[in-house]
Amino acid sequence: MPDDAPFSTTKKIIGFLAGTGLVLGLAAGGYAYWRLRDSLPVVDGQARLPGLAAEARVERDALGVVRISAGSEADAYRALGYCHAQDRFFQMDGMRRRAAGELSELVGEKTLALDKAVRTHDFRRLATETYASLPEGQRALAEAYAQGV
Repeated sequence: MPDDAPFSTTKKIIGFLAGTGLVLGLAAGGYAYWRLRDSLPVVDGQARLPGLAAEARVERDALGVVRISAGSEADAYRALGYCHAQDRFFQMDGMRRRAAGELSELVGEKTLALDKAVRTHDFRRLATETYASLPEGQRALAEAYAQGV
């Protein structure tokens, strides 16, 4: 049996490394789950939303579809902005960056050619001009939405 001693030691080392890898993998998975879980929207309870003139109520059905009840149209837009930010903030930020030709700041060099092409359209200037040309009531609703976000 003395000839099995090197194999026994090798098996112990491999077993130790496999066990350590498993524990580290489980710990990393748990940490990732814990961090990602924090990014989910809070759909139960109450939240304070600055700028509301009166109470607004946001309800979600079993599929997460939102129903908003508010005392005014501006409060409804503010609550809608809040819901969109909860559910889709990363997408909203990505769309804003893509339209402005700033996606490479987030993604890296892979989107640099796209950013250069998009910047020729100057969408940010066009959006600013379009916003300025809106009737005052529509600008107020857009501002309420943005405040909700």
